[in-house]
Amino acid sequence: MLYLIVSSVPEIFILEMAFLEANLAVFSNAKNYRRDPLVPLVVPTVDLRHLDVLTHQRKHYGLEKGFLVCNSNCAVIGIVITLAALQAKFGPCQVSVVTRQCLVQDILASAAWTLSIVVPFISGEEDKLETEA
Repeated sequence: MLYLIVSSVPEIFILEMAFLEANLAVFSNAKNYRRDPLVPLVVPTVDLRHLDVLTHQRKHYGLEKGFLVCNSNCAVIGIVITLAALQAKFGPCQVSVVTRQCLVQDILASAAWTLSIVVPFISGEEDKLETEA
């Protein structure tokens, strides 16, 4: 059985660990375990070798077949894919990144009109770009 965690609700980490401890395969879109050294952070087209840590994760938790894998922050995925191609061609590089984070709010109940509001700063986003990339 396979579980995909897509919520970013902070309490979701309890479910992720419960599924892992039940020896199930968990792919998470939540941020809770992205920095755990025993949890691979994977952008599938770039860093599948991160899955090698699953051997250590299974040993640590006493698992036979279950595992927990996380994907990166949405902005990081596009950056990593692009930079991997550039690095393969030209070698290591340094970049400056700007993202545009927006909230979309329904103006009418029918959702016929929407208003996009640019959020100039979202706490923690800069750190995610550096550490997850």
